[in-house]
Amino acid sequence: MRVVIAGRIGTTGQKLIRHLQAQGHHLLLIGSKPDVTISELGDIATAGSSTLAAAGRGYDLLVYLAETDDAAIGIAEPPPLASMLSEQAHLAGIERLVYLAAPGTPAADLQPIEDLGFETLELPPLAENEAGVASHDELGLNRLIESIVLPVQDLDGTQVAVIPHNSNASFRILKRVIDLALAIGLVLAIWWAMIIIWAAVRLQSPGPGIYRQPRIGQNGRLFTCLKFRTMLLSTPDRGTHEISDTAVTGLGRFLRRTKLDELPQVFNVIRNEMTFVGPRPSLPSQSEVVIERERRGVLQAKPGITGLAQINGIDMSDPVRLAEYDQRYLELQSPRLDFQIMLATLVGRGGGDRTRK
Repeated sequence: MRVVIAGRIGTTGQKLIRHLQAQGHHLLLIGSKPDVTISELGDIATAGSSTLAAAGRGYDLLVYLAETDDAAIGIAEPPPLASMLSEQAHLAGIERLVYLAAPGTPAADLQPIEDLGFETLELPPLAENEAGVASHDELGLNRLIESIVLPVQDLDGTQVAVIPHNSNASFRILKRVIDLALAIGLVLAIWWAMIIIWAAVRLQSPGPGIYRQPRIGQNGRLFTCLKFRTMLLSTPDRGTHEISDTAVTGLGRFLRRTKLDELPQVFNVIRNEMTFVGPRPSLPSQSEVVIERERRGVLQAKPGITGLAQINGIDMSDPVRLAEYDQRYLELQSPRLDFQIMLATLVGRGGGDRTRK
């Protein structure tokens, strides 16, 4: 990848540059004094800020470092240079701008430019080391840098890079409390609708209203996943993408399109077998998915009703890409990201596994 870097090259900026160099990316450093090379960072191509439109041709990405090493200092608005560079980047044919902000600061409010993707990434919080020097957590920085090179998704143009929360007890407790509150609240609010759907499924085709299927849960343990039945009783127990769409009932098509077939999984959430947001559980027979997820540590997570892969239209038929998105979610998960994914699901983004035409 060819990356243009501009803004304030502080501690984080230098780490970003070293990481990108180590990964073999070609860099162009934009500054007011292009003739001055940062000797510690090696030989990097430089250009003045006013020449980006010409010097940046052929580059893929512009990273603007609106960073600070002082957590008390925030950047409420992007400096004029950032706005000017976004226009220059557009003229150069650069397709993506990443605005790297200090922790806790508002998202940058740059004027949208057609064909220029814009994201804000937030630095992880500062913490003091044993010597009393404040710095950003290395693990959080590594995740952030990976997010710059490999964007995760685009829910609302904003993404937050955080320290992975899987090992954070407070986050696990908070996520469980939110799961229980939402699941119990849903059952109390729409139990009558669930009974109506159950009865309608029973009436339309022979068989139970609730479909029970073994799925792989947290740490590889099997559990029984609940769904409203959307297919004929004679349908083989395989991955959805392996099944003909002729097996789906008329009501089942509606339930799958509206995602109402997933409603019984609130009881899986209450039983602590699933969470609202996480990697979708696979069948034991979907060995490629299991292997790819095991390689990336995804099986350690509790499966979810919806997830990052699903809102991006990725299902079990693409095991490698699915596992990559599952891994990225686990690396960046936070209450804010969970809320964004649930909101995207509610408004109809993504969908379940597609049947075979």
